[in-house]
Amino acid sequence: MPARKFFFLGFPVDTAMARAMEQCDPSDRAFFEDPMYLDAHTLSGVRYLGRRLPEVASLNQLMDTARNVVSLIRRVVPDWPGRADDAAIWSLEGDIPQA
Repeated sequence: MPARKFFFLGFPVDTAMARAMEQCDPSDRAFFEDPMYLDAHTLSGVRYLGRRLPEVASLNQLMDTARNVVSLIRRVVPDWPGRADDAAIWSLEGDIPQA
């Protein structure tokens, strides 16, 4: 069976972000619970919030995705200091359990 490879672009979830996600308005909860918007994965012991990327993505696509993820996070955590330039990109393989 071929391995399922993908890229994951995300931002580490800090304590303030996690607290805001737990206390967010129910109408915003879908942004963190529906992988159509954002995925959460634990990688190297750190929980990340972000999005899967196509196997081949241009630099413009990466930056657009990073800006979109930042926008979705700030919808719930308006004072979050993250920037698109701070995104971490992981190359992953197989079934990665969601956080």
